[in-house]
Amino acid sequence: MQAAHEFSGLCRRLGPEHVPPVQVALRWLLDQEGITCILPEARSPHQARFNAQAAALPPLSAEMRTALTDIYNRLIRAHVHDHW
Repeated sequence: MQAAHEFSGLCRRLGPEHVPPVQVALRWLLDQEGITCILPEARSPHQARFNAQAAALPPLSAEMRTALTDIYNRLIRAHVHDHW
């Protein structure tokens, strides 16, 4: 819950204008070294197209990437990183 709260605030402050947080999260994943593809769940063709739009976004700013990495390391990493 804290991660989601911090993430949404970060998207408002540093994220690209008019880009939904889910697309920011997908763009952050694509910006990671060694990541060439992500497979987010999509329950409809519309959702699949919406998710795919993240690939067309420019890379996130260095400030945004650093802040997102901090949230990941502090609040998420311990729960998911060993599952990759």
